[in-house]
Amino acid sequence: MHKIIIFILITIFSFVLSAQSGIFFDKVFKDNIKTVQIRPKNSQFSYPIINLNSAEKLIFSFDDLNPNNKVFDYQYTIIHCNADWTQSDLIFDDYCNGFEENNIYDYTTSFNTLVNYVNFSLELPNNDIDFKLSGNYIIFVYKDYDIYDTVLTKRFSITENSAIIDGTVISPQINAYRQNYQQVEFNISSSNFDNGNNIQYLKVNIFQNNRPDIALTNIKPDFINGKTLKFSNPNTLIFKAGNEFRFFDAQNIRFASEKVADIKLIDEYNFFLVPENQQSRYFFHKDINGKYVINNQLGTSPNSDADYIKVHFYLPRDYEFPNNNVYIFGELTNWQLLPDFKMDYNNNHNIYQKTILLKQGYYNYCLVLENKDLFPIDGSFFETENDYVIYVYLHDFRMNYDKLIAAKVINTNF
Repeated sequence: MHKIIIFILITIFSFVLSAQSGIFFDKVFKDNIKTVQIRPKNSQFSYPIINLNSAEKLIFSFDDLNPNNKVFDYQYTIIHCNADWTQSDLIFDDYCNGFEENNIYDYTTSFNTLVNYVNFSLELPNNDIDFKLSGNYIIFVYKDYDIYDTVLTKRFSITENSAIIDGTVISPQINAYRQNYQQVEFNISSSNFDNGNNIQYLKVNIFQNNRPDIALTNIKPDFINGKTLKFSNPNTLIFKAGNEFRFFDAQNIRFASEKVADIKLIDEYNFFLVPENQQSRYFFHKDINGKYVINNQLGTSPNSDADYIKVHFYLPRDYEFPNNNVYIFGELTNWQLLPDFKMDYNNNHNIYQKTILLKQGYYNYCLVLENKDLFPIDGSFFETENDYVIYVYLHDFRMNYDKLIAAKVINTNF
């Protein structure tokens, strides 16, 4: 109980930095910590959601960049959250079996790379910790057994899979939205519902590409038909469609692939991307909806032999956006506007530019203004392929927590 109180104090400090009090986000607190990922095991493109009491696993990993490949001690604990990602009132023994504080034992030092790092990885659940309850969770990492020395927080979810979600994405029914938006329609069926009983305790959230910044939350059903809830409101279940994500392939340091204009070795490998203008039309290409995948085509173990490279981003433009900044944005920034990803305008060449140290792999990203308006840079077109992740929570009054009874990914099908 004492440690839970400490967590609350720490998270209040953390959330001041996030500008939203009380809500856990994916966040890195140390400059030397890079490439923080959590995925279902053997599924690099899936979202961090697994079923309770199943054989499914999550793989969590991050890199610690240090010149001497020194291995530091990192610990973690697991925090249960409400549907809105605030900390729940449960104590550790309510939601987990095992130990509240655990070491991250699995690590590998980088091999044959110009930038030295140590890769730490963790499988969840494991022999030290297992989950009793469904819901939203945070893995909370700290250093040298000092819980005040916060390293990072990362979201994941565990579902009971006790409801069925059936849905689709359509062109909006309202004319004003048809060119630039997408509409989601879906049904939820469960034995938990009985002619409207328990519906007032239901919370339904939808995330486009699992982005926390543009979620629809606490959505209410439009119709109730026995044990089936129907959601189809054309005024509320809409999202800006955006455009297919920009991308670059940095899996091979010897080959300048599509979107890479040149590769040079200047202390580190430097990838100079092809300068791409603002998008005024929709062009289809298969993307991975803002994610990134770590890989080294010339190696055998990308966790430890993929190098860190300097990637040079460009956006040609005759003049600066008035009173607005341009950011590189995507899963690589935890879907946040980060100072290190703000592009600088070069008046001599009429171009926005930014150089960022990233690990080798295949990346999706987009360029957004500080107000996150996608229209001026990459446009928004209803044909765009997107994932919509639907989370369905039902409050358990006996234990006072939001259980996640179902989660499903619905993809556009135009």
